[in-house]
Amino acid sequence: MKEAIKNVVNDLLKPLGFSLEKIENNRKTVDLRTEVKNPLEGYYWTCGAPFVMNVKIKRCFSIEFPGSAEYNPFVETLKKYGEGQCADYVGSPMEDFYEKWQPGKADGFYKNGKELAPPWDQGYKSSKNLSDARLKRNDFVKAQSELGEVGEIKGHLKKGPVSLGFGKITFQRFIKIYNSIRHNGYQPEKLGSGHINGRLYVRDGKDYRVAISAGKHRVAVLQALGYSKIPVKLSTVIIKREDVDFWPNVRNGNYSKEDALAYFDRIFDNEHPSLWRPEAVLNKEVVKMA
Repeated sequence: MKEAIKNVVNDLLKPLGFSLEKIENNRKTVDLRTEVKNPLEGYYWTCGAPFVMNVKIKRCFSIEFPGSAEYNPFVETLKKYGEGQCADYVGSPMEDFYEKWQPGKADGFYKNGKELAPPWDQGYKSSKNLSDARLKRNDFVKAQSELGEVGEIKGHLKKGPVSLGFGKITFQRFIKIYNSIRHNGYQPEKLGSGHINGRLYVRDGKDYRVAISAGKHRVAVLQALGYSKIPVKLSTVIIKREDVDFWPNVRNGNYSKEDALAYFDRIFDNEHPSLWRPEAVLNKEVVKMA
């Protein structure tokens, strides 16, 4: 329904030379990196317009890992690479993670055999694996061309199983970004992809996390290089825990209120994703990696 409404609006805007995406992208982004320390303050500064501010990495949530987690296989792989101890995907902490963390459907909520979108969204997730659009991204294609024939490319960044080809290309993408930032510094204004993007999640009025929606590879690289704060462009949407009764997938019955809150709260947990699964949250169980 949401997509249908979006298509109708875009059809109406098209004769005028506009689209919802173009309008959103053209909204002026306000740079508040020297002005605010709390993103909630930023939203009042800009009256809800998108803005960039420096966010502590420990407040970020990226590739299902909290920035405060004691161990992150992507960050660990990059650190070992920087120390000359890891030159290939095979044998890396990243490969070990993909081999051990294969939760299947245990890391999501399903209905009618399809994975549900988060409770604050509506309906189902559009794709469980790497989309064709992502496979055609310039950085992905470039990494693939540099490696040559790598075989089947299948997998998901946040969990295993993944094919060897996917692992090798993902490793290559991380390393390219790592080398670029290490040698040239981090200058998002000069990148075609722009700033890292994130969405704000707020609990108990002032406790917050920023879930990274674009630039996940850069977040891991910056953390590996020792950055404690990173500039993030925050969207115009804030997800508040107190609004659970109004979240679309709760209103339509796809999630119970308890499940929806458990889903939300995992963003605030300072633990490895392998320690979480939906059915374990309510039962207070702990699931550890093998």
